[in-house]
Amino acid sequence: MTGQPITLDAEGLVAILASLPDHALAPLASRFAELTACRTDPPGRFLTIEEAAKIIRAPVSFIYNARSDGRLTPHKRGSRALVDRAELEGLIRT
Repeated sequence: MTGQPITLDAEGLVAILASLPDHALAPLASRFAELTACRTDPPGRFLTIEEAAKIIRAPVSFIYNARSDGRLTPHKRGSRALVDRAELEGLIRT
């Protein structure tokens, strides 16, 4: 491998996964279960800073400033800074 990212379609990914031995699939399946089980918020309620900035076509610094000056409520999950989608929509309407 050259360290460059590769692009796979679903068929290619299935072919790669099917070629792996069971002992290699078990850790992948376990990690996938961890990542998907931790979502307790309704899908799409919270956005990352980057997602919020992209939606309103603004620099990420605008989102950080809005959080720090109180226009957006700071939310976190672990170390990830999040923005409530409804608050973001309210901010851009004003």
